[in-house]
Amino acid sequence: RARLAHAGPFTFIEGDIRDRALVARVFEGHRFDAVAHLAAMAFLTDWVVYARLPPHVVRGAALLSGVYDLVPFADFELGHMAGITAANAPGLSPLRLRRPLNLSVALGVGDGEPPKFRLQTALFAQHLRALGAQIETISGRGHDHYSIIGEFGRDGALARALLKMTQ
Repeated sequence: RARLAHAGPFTFIEGDIRDRALVARVFEGHRFDAVAHLAAMAFLTDWVVYARLPPHVVRGAALLSGVYDLVPFADFELGHMAGITAANAPGLSPLRLRRPLNLSVALGVGDGEPPKFRLQTALFAQHLRALGAQIETISGRGHDHYSIIGEFGRDGALARALLKMTQ
């Protein structure tokens, strides 16, 4: 069973990640792209102020191969297609948002990723540490943007980091 809260452009879905039917409905009902970016925006949003949700509604996160600063993409075709402009890119960039954090974040990036992905992950880790988050950076040996997700389904470093957060 899921509880929904709508706040501006976001739909916050509270439910049990182990509920396969719920997860399937969420993925079927929404078109996802830039998931790590959206997850970062979610935990950097002050949900108490923004949607009157209880404090600590987000207790941890595991992000894979993300783009956390959209400013460099504002002048590219993909940025234009996504509605990213020089004016709105800073506010849409988790790397530029600031609020105190008290949560654990696992950041996974494949060593086969382009250098700019690896740099954005490193910069985002530094940023989150400065905000108070506990960070674990995990390098996916032999993985790229598309293959690293398999680390969640195995007894890999990302799966172990995620399980550690739930204890």
